[in-house]
Amino acid sequence: MTTRTTRTHFLGGATTAPAGAAFPPFGGKGVNLPQPPLPRIVAFYSPAPQMGKSTASKELKRILEARGHKVAIVSFADPLRSVAAEAIMAITGCSLASAVHTITDAKDMPIPYMSRNGASFDYVWTGRDVLIGVGDGSRTHIGEDVWCNAFENRVRQFAASGVPKGSFVICDDMRRENEFDLIENLGGATVRVTRPGREEGTPSAKVEGLLEDRLFDFGIHAATVPALHGEIKMLADVLMRE
Repeated sequence: MTTRTTRTHFLGGATTAPAGAAFPPFGGKGVNLPQPPLPRIVAFYSPAPQMGKSTASKELKRILEARGHKVAIVSFADPLRSVAAEAIMAITGCSLASAVHTITDAKDMPIPYMSRNGASFDYVWTGRDVLIGVGDGSRTHIGEDVWCNAFENRVRQFAASGVPKGSFVICDDMRRENEFDLIENLGGATVRVTRPGREEGTPSAKVEGLLEDRLFDFGIHAATVPALHGEIKMLADVLMRE
């Protein structure tokens, strides 16, 4: 067993932290999660793709909603996906549904498309490549924090919509240092998700594995989906106690 830091609270299984480890309250610097006007924020990170961030986020949302909480999943990449989908539609002439599929379920597949004049091509980029290109271009030409600002605006819009005390925002795609800093500045909890056998996985260029020197509030290490769901239930139990 390897414990990354005494601040990380490993949930369940062989990754339970050693006895005597001190875990501060949520927020990263010993402060409690904020009460309204902001909902409580929980952000998931993994050092490589396909380790379970999205599955963990959906399961946490399901559990919290079943316990009577209002929950929204807000991704840093939500507005980025909208821009990328429009770009793919313009380049390929495909439908909106096809463009969305390309940057979600099929984002690691090469993009085949039919051009507007009927000629066939095999496009060498993947949906993930388009997302990275749109994201990096916006950070370079608009501002490094452009997607962080968009995320915070969406969280505040959710809070302003009249949600009750005890509501949650779940972020399923925290990857970058400024995103981590924003979550902590908003009083959120950070969760590192890993899967046995994926520790040596190859991160996507530029966007994965960038937070390995950071200290997380929780660590989840699960080999199967049922095991992951079990650890998410433990996380939900802790959140309910805060």
